[in-house]
Amino acid sequence: MIFEDLKSAIDKQLIINLEYGGERLVEPYIIYETSKGKRLVDCYQLNGYSSSGIKTGWKRFDISLIRNIQFTSNVFEIRSEYNPDNSGRYYRILYKN
Repeated sequence: MIFEDLKSAIDKQLIINLEYGGERLVEPYIIYETSKGKRLVDCYQLNGYSSSGIKTGWKRFDISLIRNIQFTSNVFEIRSEYNPDNSGRYYRILYKN
């Protein structure tokens, strides 16, 4: 269910609240798999919990650790620095905007 909710939010460019160690407000961009098979999602975090103390910026989240997703009605614009096609960081892209 989390995977499908993330895909829907990416499609609709919806800002979501997700529970990942605490509540976070994020813009989801891309779902991918690491070379070890771990599924991650890259998001731009707007606000909320951060174990590093940095509340905003680009973050990657392990999908298996996301506990809940709530959709907002707010749509986001794709950030100019987002370019998944020029990055060697994605081993296998599963879903992207």
